[in-house]
Amino acid sequence: MTLRRVDVHAHYGHWPFASTDHSFSALLKMVHEAEIDQCWLSSVKAITADPVEGNRELFEIIEPHPELAGQVVINPHFVHESIEEIKKYMNHPQFVGLKTHPNYCAENCDSRGYREIFEAYSRISDKPILVHCFLLGEAQALIRVAPDFPPLPFIMAHMGGAEWKAAVYGAADIGNIYFEPACSLPLADKIAYAVQRAGPERFLFGTDLTLIDPGFSIGMVESTEIDEETKERIYCRNALRLLGHGRCVVGGDG
Repeated sequence: MTLRRVDVHAHYGHWPFASTDHSFSALLKMVHEAEIDQCWLSSVKAITADPVEGNRELFEIIEPHPELAGQVVINPHFVHESIEEIKKYMNHPQFVGLKTHPNYCAENCDSRGYREIFEAYSRISDKPILVHCFLLGEAQALIRVAPDFPPLPFIMAHMGGAEWKAAVYGAADIGNIYFEPACSLPLADKIAYAVQRAGPERFLFGTDLTLIDPGFSIGMVESTEIDEETKERIYCRNALRLLGHGRCVVGGDG
């Protein structure tokens, strides 16, 4: 049985450090080989250098590819510009939400700038916000801010890194925080713990490609002792529900 996959955490563009092949063709190859039917992308340029130009490039390049979707990158140091970027792309058919990297912004996601952006965004959209949380402090900031914006789904990318258990424990009772496990250490018990602690409907599939091969995240799911329905939830149904879509297709080519 083949489970359709929605990858909620991936990247387009050239990272400013040694990594895998950064090309768009390499990205498409990874997506197709991993049988990812919808891949949510954020722009590396938008994250590391120029949000406006990076977002523009991303939405321009994904338009001919229905299997690709775009996340608008926001920056708390540019509140007005971030809100304008959201308004610019929120009606694009491939728009699936926001992405931010508090570590690169050098500002926790519960700061005043972030809160102003989240407040404005909550009035015009309810699509998810993917927040980089590779450190426990980043996860704890998300735990502090998410309850103040209950209509918005927040995705805890990386689940707090090496301190994933503390991050999941702290966020388990906050219903609008979802967990995404991508990391370079494929630990199966991460998924089992999060599913048990917060429930199967709060866990999403993400890969962090092109930085990390999708096989790492697929291996974590496949090596976890969970039933097929839970796998379906993780691979696609939970993500599609956040976008207001129905049940994903299981098996075949449809």
